[in-house]
Amino acid sequence: MIARAFPYFLAALLVASSTTAEENNETVRKQIQAVTVLKNAVLGLKSEDREKAVRNALLDIALNNADVANDLLLQNITGYSSPLGRLVENLNLRLNALEGGNEEEGTTLAVNYDYQKAVRKVFENDANRFTGLKGSFAARGNIAFQSIKNPRDFLDTTLNLGYFSSWGGVVDIADNAFYDKANDIEDNLTEIKELYTLLRNDEWQDFKDLVGSHLSNQYYLGVGLDAGFESDQRFETKHLTFGLDLDLVPRGWGQDSFLGKINVLDYVPALIRMLSGQDSQWSPRGSGFPTLNTALKRVLPQDDDPRAEAGDESDFWRYEIEIGFSSLLGRWKDRNVTWESNVRYYSEINPDKSIKRAGLNDYTYFVTAVTIANGMFISYSTGKLPFDTKNDQVYELGFSYQF
Repeated sequence: MIARAFPYFLAALLVASSTTAEENNETVRKQIQAVTVLKNAVLGLKSEDREKAVRNALLDIALNNADVANDLLLQNITGYSSPLGRLVENLNLRLNALEGGNEEEGTTLAVNYDYQKAVRKVFENDANRFTGLKGSFAARGNIAFQSIKNPRDFLDTTLNLGYFSSWGGVVDIADNAFYDKANDIEDNLTEIKELYTLLRNDEWQDFKDLVGSHLSNQYYLGVGLDAGFESDQRFETKHLTFGLDLDLVPRGWGQDSFLGKINVLDYVPALIRMLSGQDSQWSPRGSGFPTLNTALKRVLPQDDDPRAEAGDESDFWRYEIEIGFSSLLGRWKDRNVTWESNVRYYSEINPDKSIKRAGLNDYTYFVTAVTIANGMFISYSTGKLPFDTKNDQVYELGFSYQF
């Protein structure tokens, strides 16, 4: 059984990392087969533990990449088959108390949102490569209950149409010894009756290592045209934007991935995972390798833009760079604890001298956070975003929920 379904499981991992289940029937079929394999590996558990076991199994085998696991579970367990469920599935909300760096700002309550939705048409789709066209909608921002105290008063909404390609990820499996070993491990795992015992069993670790040994580096590249709308939360200051953007997402799926070895940002998290018993050895992961987004945009200021007060109301070109990083620290009460960081840089091309003197020609923003999946989080950010006239340091504590 493993011999028939395992290649589809590997392919499903790769497809799910950059596509969603509704994109095409072939992807859905592979995802269903992948989950079926894992269900058979935990059939020996008590019935009330089985669904929980499959969730944890997917998180483990997917090298603890939550996005991959969520996509694999989409059609089988989580219940996102309804139109409303598919609509909100990628919404990440954070209710938080935040405190700015200045005494006059004080502490206020806010809601931070991050939402992304994409529709893709895949032209080429196999275990090692897929390409196609993508249309996407993205929105993010921070809305404070007292808008005057919002130190991150910037809402960013974007529509994008582009081309994407992904390659690598799967190592061909040609030897029967591999399938024999996988079947032996599966037979032994079905004898385990408790979830806690399953996830800490040496053969479960062997199963993860076996999967990792047949996954290689994967690279995702996206190029597109986008149109956007930027504003403060009162919509008093606004920008219209249009331009080009490029996304690069490297993923090192294998346990001995080169991307994992050079992922220095995961060195400390890898030590924490080892000391907590999450990993059996110090093993930096390439599955959380930093992602890169760059863009060149034409910005059309509207209404009360700070640049107008400095003496320049003209349209301008701006380039943007964004780097994102996420790493698993461990688990707390069966929930993933992650460390996430993001840095954004906006810079106007050939700005007027008056804009330079006012410090409105470039913006740098950095945020880092520790989050419990669908639980508490704490974060720190520094710098400024477009519309800000000064740098701020902001501390946040609150609750996050991802649909």
